[in-house]
Amino acid sequence: ARQSKKPEVLREIFAALGNDPFVIAECLARPALAARLATNLYAHDERIHGELKRRAEAELAAHGSVKQMKQASGTYSEMEWVKSDEKPIVGQSRKLSGLPTSESAGEAPALQQQDRPNTIKLDSTEWNDNVQKLAAAFGSADVVATPLWGVGPGVPMHRRDVPQARGYSAVETKSIAQSYQTIPVGKLTQLQDDEDHYYATAVVSKGKDQLKLATVSWLKQPFDSWRAKAETQMPVTMAAQITADYRLPVIGSPSGQCSVDTWTATALGAPESRYYHTAVWTGSEMIVWGGYAGFGYLNTGRRYDPATDTWTATSTINEP
Repeated sequence: ARQSKKPEVLREIFAALGNDPFVIAECLARPALAARLATNLYAHDERIHGELKRRAEAELAAHGSVKQMKQASGTYSEMEWVKSDEKPIVGQSRKLSGLPTSESAGEAPALQQQDRPNTIKLDSTEWNDNVQKLAAAFGSADVVATPLWGVGPGVPMHRRDVPQARGYSAVETKSIAQSYQTIPVGKLTQLQDDEDHYYATAVVSKGKDQLKLATVSWLKQPFDSWRAKAETQMPVTMAAQITADYRLPVIGSPSGQCSVDTWTATALGAPESRYYHTAVWTGSEMIVWGGYAGFGYLNTGRRYDPATDTWTATSTINEP
């Protein structure tokens, strides 16, 4: 409540619930918390996805080369990275090849600019960040890959830490160049996973300021389809039990000013990294859906509620 981005809306919700701490906890806080925990824990639960993981590992063992990747049952895709600090001409429309276009789309950010299908331009900072992450995926550098653009379904590898996007010193740039040289060609990474997929990546070709990547991915069972089955095995209703002495929290007021040169972490449950997605503000929440993550187009998304500062997954039932 103290971090609400829409305190006036939260006050209205509290009032509609009679300003009763127990009712607010059960009707507002618990559903949001339960949804977030359920989706986050489900994504990496091997009791549910273990069979798919074992199949993917077996297929990678049997088809361990770049040429054989296409023989696996997973979805195969390719993406090329090109390092370019070329600045777009202001006011000049840029066609995004291989994707739906719109006259109103306007200028694409640097990270989203494409000159041909499955090719993405990265500026120097983006290139350096992603080279470090790719080297880490192959065990060639002591850094972690937060989601890689154009590699896989936005894999968070939780075992290490890596600097976030920023400028690099001459020493760091030299180190990154050395990491780039260690990235192997024709070798697959170990099986990785994110919320929706298992996948492995290989470098098809490597040149000066250019990388071509191949990815094979296996889609996990969507949460909604699993939940539909699981709900039939659970009681229809469960009575809430009062186990705590709830007190109405103080609703904070936004300062309306930004702190200079500071970052604040986004709320847990934010959507995985993507580009060419759709983002819609409904008047009460922000919906981020679809887009592209290197391995293919996404049919998943998240809904952000600024009043409670929480993200929840969008349904995959009857998605386009």
